[in-house]
Amino acid sequence: MQGFSSGGHLALLAAATAGNYVFGEPAPVAAVVSLFAPLDLTNGVFPVRPPPLAVLFGPEGNDDIARAASPLYHVAPGFPPTFLLSGMEDRLLPYQETLRLFQALAVVGTKAELHLYNGQTHEFAALPSMTEPVEAEIALILDRALVAPDHYRDENLRLNKFAGPGGPPRAQPPGR
Repeated sequence: MQGFSSGGHLALLAAATAGNYVFGEPAPVAAVVSLFAPLDLTNGVFPVRPPPLAVLFGPEGNDDIARAASPLYHVAPGFPPTFLLSGMEDRLLPYQETLRLFQALAVVGTKAELHLYNGQTHEFAALPSMTEPVEAEIALILDRALVAPDHYRDENLRLNKFAGPGGPPRAQPPGR
């Protein structure tokens, strides 16, 4: 699944939801590509006014509802491979939230990629000069995660002197 902004938010939520079904048949999400997504809708975190609880959930909105609608709080083992992209000058959705999600995915062992673009704002991937490089990055992670993961693993073990059994110990992600 892939989405930009709110679509990226929905793609992440779909991936996190156990028992995904399409027309009554199981349809697990194989991978997620999320660009510029809102990840934490809890009160006081999202930088938009009025606060999103009132806008998104009406007068009944509360922090429990906001957490339930926030992909950041649904990370668990088994989360599918995920590609995250954000601009570091995005005033709508701070890149630090994307970094928080990436770190949470790493802690549970998800294959995840994080690409932060310095000097870029919200939805920059739609700019003519950025479309091709961003599409190439998305194609590469999908190839590495879904199409030919064995090829990339074997190539790394065969050609990278730091990846073999005699290489340095692996760094552990934050929280482990």
